[in-house]
Amino acid sequence: MKTQYDRRFDHSGGVQDGTNGFLRAPNEVEDIINGRLDYTIGSIARRNGYVQYADTLEAGKNGLGLHTAKFSTGEKIIAAINDSGDTKTNVKSLSGSTWSNLTLPNDIEPSTETQIYGSIDELYIAGVDDSGNRMDIVNVKNDLTASITRNLIGAPKGRFIAEFGGSLYIMNVELDGTIHADRAYKSSAALSAITFTRGNQTAGPDNVMSVDSVRYLKAGMAIDIYDHVAGTARYSNVTISSVDKGEDTLTLPARSGALTFGTGDVNTSTDVITLSSTANFTTGTPVAITSTNTVPAPLTDDTVYYVINVSGTTIKLATTAENATAGTAFDLTSSGSGTHTIHLLYTVADNDEIYLTGRKGELCYLWNTDYPTADKADYLKIPSSLSSDNSIIGWAKSNDRLFMYTETSTHRWDRARMITRYEDIGCASHKTIRNIGDWVIWLDIDGRVNAYNDATGQHEFISKAVDKRYFNDLTASNISGATASKLKNVYKLCLGTVDGVVRRVCYDFDSNNWTRENHTRPMLQNIGSNVSGVRKNYFLDDTGKLFKDDTGNLDDDATIPLSVKFGKDYNGTDKKKDYIGWKFFGGNLAGAQARCYLDGKPDPIEIGKLTGNISELAVGNKPISGNNINLEISINSEGKPPIIDGYAPYFTLVEDNFG
Repeated sequence: MKTQYDRRFDHSGGVQDGTNGFLRAPNEVEDIINGRLDYTIGSIARRNGYVQYADTLEAGKNGLGLHTAKFSTGEKIIAAINDSGDTKTNVKSLSGSTWSNLTLPNDIEPSTETQIYGSIDELYIAGVDDSGNRMDIVNVKNDLTASITRNLIGAPKGRFIAEFGGSLYIMNVELDGTIHADRAYKSSAALSAITFTRGNQTAGPDNVMSVDSVRYLKAGMAIDIYDHVAGTARYSNVTISSVDKGEDTLTLPARSGALTFGTGDVNTSTDVITLSSTANFTTGTPVAITSTNTVPAPLTDDTVYYVINVSGTTIKLATTAENATAGTAFDLTSSGSGTHTIHLLYTVADNDEIYLTGRKGELCYLWNTDYPTADKADYLKIPSSLSSDNSIIGWAKSNDRLFMYTETSTHRWDRARMITRYEDIGCASHKTIRNIGDWVIWLDIDGRVNAYNDATGQHEFISKAVDKRYFNDLTASNISGATASKLKNVYKLCLGTVDGVVRRVCYDFDSNNWTRENHTRPMLQNIGSNVSGVRKNYFLDDTGKLFKDDTGNLDDDATIPLSVKFGKDYNGTDKKKDYIGWKFFGGNLAGAQARCYLDGKPDPIEIGKLTGNISELAVGNKPISGNNINLEISINSEGKPPIIDGYAPYFTLVEDNFG
């Protein structure tokens, strides 16, 4: 009979396990382990490896957070990890190859899974420990100084933080000891002045001042008050005593500079009061008079008076600023009793500006968790869905929308409305969410990889073609512990340990195909960064080490075994064949092992080892007979990546007819 051959030189369709051998496209294969399809079109090359980057953070500890800080001063890698004694979570910055601990205002509980976000040349660190305790949000400036009050006064504790539409959102929060896992509190936009004074006013002896709004003002907040015309400070570093939400007023502490005087310092004949100094009491200065017993008559201790400066140690009082300027003094009829005090008062003009102390000229975020009431403060709440648990477990941004995920639902916020996008599709872990172009990709709790394009409304289960091979054997812990990274247009999903190896599956958006990678260490935290001069992925493992991914020909110091199963192939006909040999094409293939599986049987038939980039392997004296064959090529070598361009089987037809 005539010897025939069939050619397989295009594998650009990637892995397809959802169709049978007759329907599988000619360019699709059954499985690729540690291969890549973006090296050259149609070929399968061994993937790149990874190398340790910088010193070990903390030997033997799990990575708890990883972020690339894009400061105006340059990129920095920031990581979170337990200390050596597991007494706290440290936050570290990388300089060269050395890690340094950031000095934090408070210790972070050990084993706190952190989420780090950058906004306006600063970082924000949120997180939750393994007991479910949310952490105080930490702000880190580009000089790596940390604070829990800078841009965070009044902010709730939280598991996640994001910026959207010019505001920060803290999600899955703890506020005043109560967990609100279904809430996202929204900050102000980045403001300069917090609020403005309302009307020309002098605060009375009670030091109460009216403002446009106390929405973002809190007791204990330090403020500066600036003349809105001159741009100069009227009062600096004043700590608010209390706020009145109903009246939009704030109470300030008594001004410094008060002086005491006795009954003998009051001259009722000349209406003169003698002080130790009148340097702070220029004509027109508003003041109040109090006493340990009785103020000089007819003064009262709840009235504002105005100074007439007589000399360096003497003053008179007037009932109005105009009278003070005119020199029209108040007539004192008694010197009172006890010890008296003259107090300086606050006076402001309409629209004077109120800033956080030291922040004039800087933008800052402010938080409202109780104005006008706690139930009507600035927060979003996940609507009720099919599940009773509406805890926010992840978020994403796309198409000028903020998406929030529970385990079983997806919600979209457009700055005006919260819309439930899916009531039955949620997210397994925030760490699986990545953006590629207009698409948001994530893993749901059913082990499906979702891709959603809000601009077009398209939604796809992009893992459908490989569910049986890559996802059906996952445990709940594989799914909940999954993490993802992306490089260019490739989504890489680490699923933890499956069948004794760490499994990572990769989806290439450009070619619409999947591959699988086997690893020896988990990718617990993932980032992309230009810190080494070239855009690369980096990951933290469970030994306290940071690795630069997609680099070199080894996984740290281990070789990378490439394996390809090409799938059940009938070679154009379902008739029985005698296979007599194969011809293989590629690069760096010397030593690769070829084997086949006949008619779906589980036991392989060894064909032989390839000797070079073009190799012919005959099957020996007796041909391999069957209807279909599944060819497999594997190689575990150092050096340049092996490349499989294709193969050609040679066979003769045994049966021409049925029966």
